[in-house]
Amino acid sequence: MTENIVFADFTERGTRAALRALDSLEEAHRAGSLTVREARVIGRDADGNAEVVAEVDNTTRATGLAVGGLVGALVGLVGGPAGALAGFGAGGLIGGGRDARRVFETNEGLEELTAEIPPGSTVVVADVEEVSTDPLDRALGAGVSRYLASRVRRDLEETLSAPQTPPNASDAPTGPVHGHDVGPHGEGENARASGHEEHWWRR
Repeated sequence: MTENIVFADFTERGTRAALRALDSLEEAHRAGSLTVREARVIGRDADGNAEVVAEVDNTTRATGLAVGGLVGALVGLVGGPAGALAGFGAGGLIGGGRDARRVFETNEGLEELTAEIPPGSTVVVADVEEVSTDPLDRALGAGVSRYLASRVRRDLEETLSAPQTPPNASDAPTGPVHGHDVGPHGEGENARASGHEEHWWRR
């Protein structure tokens, strides 16, 4: 049995067709033809904001990235609710203040995944375990894309656990920060007063 993250574009077929496909996935799951860990119908508007129209979640009894939550993480990456990635993963890999829109920019694999849900689209995304591709293909129809879940999980873990570096000086901390902003001899405050500040966080 292979665990895959699958995408099916329903932009042309419409949201109702996507909801019917989600029902078909649930039926296949109940019949034992495949295992649906998590599945969502995602609508993304022209501005890139994502909305979960409907979902099936069989990971609620599990905890940690290693056992679930991949589809939810992808929703966060493509513009889902603020904090969608907060505490994501077995060790709470990122905090609620981290910008989810930046985390995939340095990872080509994640960038490819988020491209499956472009602005203005309606897509069914699912985390499934399957022995044969036939049951899922019958449920979702033509144009299904598959990605190995183990690779998606690895890319998410590596990217989300990497230190986040401010992209420019304007994102760096400003104002007094106890124990960091001022050097041992008050260098930070003196430099700020002179207009030649070098951020202490860079050292």
